Amino acid sequence: MSNDKKNADEGIRIQKFLSLAGIASRRHAEELIAQGRVKVSGRVVTEMGTHVIPGKSRVEVDNKPVFYSEERNYILFHKPAECITTLDDPEHRTTVIDLLPDSLPRVFPVGRLDWDTEGLLLLTNDGDLAYRLTHPAVKIPRVYHVKIRGELKDNSPELKKLQNGIDLEDGLAKPDRVAVIRFTGNNTWLEIELHIGRNRIIRRMMDALGFPVMKLRRVAFGNLTLDGLALGAFRDLTEGEVAELYAMCGDLGSIPTIRSRSGVRFAKGFTPKERTMKRQVAPTLEELERRNAKKKSDSSRKAHKDSRRPEAAGIDSRRNRQPENAPRFAHDTRRSFNASWDMEERNDGKERKSFPRDEDKREKKSFPRDEDRRERKSFPRNEDRREKKSFPRDEGRKEKKSFPRDEDRREKKSFPRDEDRRERKSFPRDEDRRERKSFPRRDDRNDSRDSRPGPRHEHKSIVRDEHGFEKKRPFAKGVKPKSRPHS
Repeated sequence: MSNDKKNADEGIRIQKFLSLAGIASRRHAEELIAQGRVKVSGRVVTEMGTHVIPGKSRVEVDNKPVFYSEERNYILFHKPAECITTLDDPEHRTTVIDLLPDSLPRVFPVGRLDWDTEGLLLLTNDGDLAYRLTHPAVKIPRVYHVKIRGELKDNSPELKKLQNGIDLEDGLAKPDRVAVIRFTGNNTWLEIELHIGRNRIIRRMMDALGFPVMKLRRVAFGNLTLDGLALGAFRDLTEGEVAELYAMCGDLGSIPTIRSRSGVRFAKGFTPKERTMKRQVAPTLEELERRNAKKKSDSSRKAHKDSRRPEAAGIDSRRNRQPENAPRFAHDTRRSFNASWDMEERNDGKERKSFPRDEDKREKKSFPRDEDRRERKSFPRNEDRREKKSFPRDEGRKEKKSFPRDEDRREKKSFPRDEDRRERKSFPRDEDRRERKSFPRRDDRNDSRDSRPGPRHEHKSIVRDEHGFEKKRPFAKGVKPKSRPHS
């Protein structure tokens, strides 16, 4: 028999009932009881040890009924840095609960992760399982990836000292396993496995060795890992994973009903739409408030837009659509309209509200006829108009000043006529010109090869035929032409 069934039969304390119902933690529930804000079966309860039977006792907080459910939630969350692992922070810092959606039931973290530590975090509303997982006697393994400043090599004395354990203020801290993963420049990544959970234990051990921690991430808790879970994402555990956790803790009874939802979801500020750049840390409370305000304004704008639709006002938008047998042309409108409102064509026979006929319509207000209209103000006719001021006629005008006529004009100065002009100096005619010195023709030229400036003589080898065409003189027999040197 499970613990929930035992509690249903025997009754549980009111503080635990409020905690399991998701109203508040046990400590906060005690404060609500002390303030007189809790009622059981209509009576105010101020005693802390009051027992209630789930499903039978009627419990109210601030006059609002509290419903008890036997279903339990188990959430695996990839916690980002710069958020605290608690339900409420007096310093008003971002908590892991602030990052989760408001639609989730009340859950609380199992164990703690530091403010600047990221990695795997389990959240649940199963108090018994959370208590057993964090108890030192159970020894649940926890695996961390640590980035330290400096080089810590294998077989070094510092690494052996870390493996043997380091004395701290609260006792000896000895890891179960230490391994070097890789080197990145002057930094070293280590994998450390522990089964104890103490405040900042890894950071204190590395500071004692002289290797300060630059980054710390928890990658495994028991049988749970971060495989396939991005930063800021969370998912529900499966029934098999919850069964393995119960098996690690020992005798906890039967597994309660698991409220599980498939798929990966994202925390506030880490959704794909909001992730314009890769976020490394959790958003602040101011950023979350701005996000909630923007979400409310968007939802109100969407509601206002939906209210303007015909369906929201109770109007069937299908009536506004054009029927299938609607006329295709404008001249068919009257025929189809009269046919659709004809009482004889109705199958049900019910009288429909029809539009008034033409004879019952009110007479339209018409404008006054032409004979009843006021006489329009007309402009004066031509005979009644004032005579236009005319310009003086031609006979009354001053005589225009005219230019002197041709006969009165001064005689233009004319150039001397051709016969009076001086005889132009002409060049000597061809017959009076000196005879031009002409060069001798080719046939009259000497055959001698004179140099310039005289005319060029023909080569001795050039002869002419009876038609005057040139031809080469053949060489004599036994005489060879002189060869010219190659240039």
